[in-house]
Amino acid sequence: MFLLKAPPPTTKPPAPLLPEAPQNLAADPLMTSATISWNAPPDNGAEIMGYRLTYGTLDNPKTNTLTFKRSKTETIVDGLESNTDYLVSLVAFNDDGESPVTEVALLTEEGMSKTCTFKDLFYLCNLY
Repeated sequence: MFLLKAPPPTTKPPAPLLPEAPQNLAADPLMTSATISWNAPPDNGAEIMGYRLTYGTLDNPKTNTLTFKRSKTETIVDGLESNTDYLVSLVAFNDDGESPVTEVALLTEEGMSKTCTFKDLFYLCNLY
């Protein structure tokens, strides 16, 4: 008589431990730049490696991507066009993947005309 052994139970690999979305994403726009800040999210048991920030105009929102170390929770984005709407997206990432996306829209301040002359500036300064 032969005894048959049952095959060993198969074990599923553990589910990936993804961080939660960064919290309190905020944008403080100026004329051609903006300060972007956020709070670190819970890591759900796996260390956050860093953040990936993507920004662009509403017509082309994924134009620029910046990557930061996990200790960074604020940056200044330069080279923006004045009086323009932008969309900023941010994810936290670890070895298992990325968090859900968190987003904020911003409108840069309206600037002076690019054809403004020194005489115009002198006049404006003397108004005050």
